[in-house]
Amino acid sequence: MALSWVATDARTGAVVADLPGLECSTVKRSICRYESTTATLPIPTAPENWRDATRPGGSVMILLSDGVPIWGGMVTQRTRDLTDSVSLSLATVEAYLDRRFVGDVTYTATGQNAIVAAIFAAYVTTGPRGGLPFRLAYTGAGTLRDRSYLRSDRKTVYSALTELSAVLGGP
Repeated sequence: MALSWVATDARTGAVVADLPGLECSTVKRSICRYESTTATLPIPTAPENWRDATRPGGSVMILLSDGVPIWGGMVTQRTRDLTDSVSLSLATVEAYLDRRFVGDVTYTATGQNAIVAAIFAAYVTTGPRGGLPFRLAYTGAGTLRDRSYLRSDRKTVYSALTELSAVLGGP
C-alpha cells in the first residue's frame, strides 16, 4: 500500500500539486463530526507552487492509498516560521459547515431530507464568495419536520444539521 498526498482546489477538486514531502502523523474520520490534524511541508522539497497548494480555505490535502482517496482535510491555517518548513492545520471538509451560517428561514411540515438539501443549496454551495460543491444523495423527502432558524441566532449549518440528525429517526 503506497500512501501519497496531493493538494486540490477546494471548489473544483482539480489537483494543484503532488506533495511527496508532506508529513502528517495521524488522520481520523468520524460520523457527524469533523476531525482536525496538523501537517508539515518541507520547503526544500515542496513544489514551486506550494503557496497556492496550501492556501487556507482554498486547498484540500487528499491522502491517497495506491491512488485512491482515503482522507481529505481542508487547510485552515498555514504558518511559516524561521525553519525550512510550513506548518498546516487541516480539518475534514465537514468543518467548513461550522463556518457557514443559516439565515432567516422556516420549514413547516417539510421532509427532513428536503430541509437538509435546502440548507445546503442556500448556505453551503452558494454565498457572496461562492461555496463548496457538496453533492447530496437521498431518497425521498423524509420524515416531515418543522424547523425555524433566525440569522440573529448565528446558528451554523453544522449545528443545524447536527440537531436535525439527533432527533429520533433523523437523517
